[in-house]
Amino acid sequence: MSASAHLIGMTTDATISRFEKFDLDGRSRALTAGTPETKLHSPSVFYPHVPNLVEPKEVQYLLVNRRKGALRVRSYNRFTHSFSDPLADRFDAEDLARRALVSTQVTREAEEPTREDSTGGVIVVPDIPTRNLLLSTLSKNEENQELHRALSAMSMLPSSSRFIVLTEALKNKFFLQQGLDEDTLAGWVQGFGWGQRATAASVLRLLSLVYQEGLGNPDEPLPDMEAGSAQLTTFAREMVRCEARLSEFSASGSMPSECSRFSSVTTITDHWSFVNIIDPLRREYHRLDGTVFDLTDIGDSQYLASGSASTRAGKDIVMLDNTVHTKIAAGTTRSVRDVTIADGGAVIMTLSPPRRSRRGGHQVWPRQVTCTEVPFLVTFRGREGTKWAPESEVERVKREVPLYVSVAALAR
Repeated sequence: MSASAHLIGMTTDATISRFEKFDLDGRSRALTAGTPETKLHSPSVFYPHVPNLVEPKEVQYLLVNRRKGALRVRSYNRFTHSFSDPLADRFDAEDLARRALVSTQVTREAEEPTREDSTGGVIVVPDIPTRNLLLSTLSKNEENQELHRALSAMSMLPSSSRFIVLTEALKNKFFLQQGLDEDTLAGWVQGFGWGQRATAASVLRLLSLVYQEGLGNPDEPLPDMEAGSAQLTTFAREMVRCEARLSEFSASGSMPSECSRFSSVTTITDHWSFVNIIDPLRREYHRLDGTVFDLTDIGDSQYLASGSASTRAGKDIVMLDNTVHTKIAAGTTRSVRDVTIADGGAVIMTLSPPRRSRRGGHQVWPRQVTCTEVPFLVTFRGREGTKWAPESEVERVKREVPLYVSVAALAR
């Protein structure tokens, strides 16, 4: 009996979905190899980026862990490639907010003229119980709810550049061997063969892996501004920009602000989903339901779909390359004009002619291509002359009452 069949037999339900089987097969391969197997080629966590900073600075990596039921904060030292001793004897929510939140001139208040621009920080917690304890502790700090609002929103993200739950980031990145607990760092340390318990050094090695493409090197230092920014793809860059705005504008607890944070969470989630779809490794998972599909040119703008293809007439599809740098452009997209079922059940798609690129030519598609639907992704940069543009200078709205109305009011 194969390892995969053995694992399926261990499940309580004899019937499992194809998606569950895909994950079981991945963990089976990891068990056979004796080490976690890469699930996602791209990083599962991206370096945070803050647009519109005159003098951007390196982010701080802040490890928040539990010790005897209390929270302790450590900072990453790039020169020694290690986490420091606890920054204080007791947990200081104000200090953590000052180190972690983004601050730019857009949100600078008049009573804080000396406050400098800050790129903010990356808060790392080992697991979900530590995340919950941190959020619960911050919720009790009534004087400053800014950090709690920001982290509460970030905790809803499938991947956050500023609030990392390390076990979740590792699950996005790797298949862990069957039989090991993927919800604890001890399980991951054992999976990589680094001992039985997680230490500060092993936590740093695990954190380094989620920032790298492929399997990665655990002894690589955490990314700095130059290396981290260079690694950002088009869609990842939009994710971290949106999260920087979420961090920056978290001071208000009003309903419009809450709606804005929810909108940011939705935007980041949609971009992360597309990053997963186009990833050279993870796209195999999305072939199961036809989100990703292969097309073969059979002439006259018709293509034969291999397997299931989850699209329909009127939709645009984008050609995927073999990297994480797929771009949605005129030369890589075409419209589906018709979908028909031929004899024998073959799916035939009729596509629009190749679109003219900005350079004036038509990009010819290869005979065999891998595609997915063009997603609806909301992006927002801010338009000059509007109150939302970081660099704009908008006059305050004034109420002007006609003179005769004012006189009539005085007469009464």
